[in-house]
Amino acid sequence: MTPFSHLLTMLPDTIERVLADDDDSLFGIDPDELAGICASWRERARFIADIPFDGLHVDGPPTRVTTALRSLAEPSRAAADSIADRLLAMSVALQQFSADAQASDAAAGRAFDLLPQR
Repeated sequence: MTPFSHLLTMLPDTIERVLADDDDSLFGIDPDELAGICASWRERARFIADIPFDGLHVDGPPTRVTTALRSLAEPSRAAADSIADRLLAMSVALQQFSADAQASDAAAGRAFDLLPQR
């Protein structure tokens, strides 16, 4: 297993259920599921941010290859930081979406409750 292979598990199995053709009636927002996705993205962000790129030391005479390999640490760190930041930002946005959706659902429910009985 490569260090990055577990990142393929970032999509929860519920996404597969939503996209499956055998259940056309599935619709809704599950706050617990969204919270789980947010937590997963934050966990992955921490993992990616903690990848040590300072170990990319190359010994050997100065050749084009060793020079290129020596130059990888800084851009690799920048890329990993960018990915981690994006995952955190996505987590915050999804968390806000969940809160907004719950508040909107509650407000809509109250509006229906206020309708006169017939």
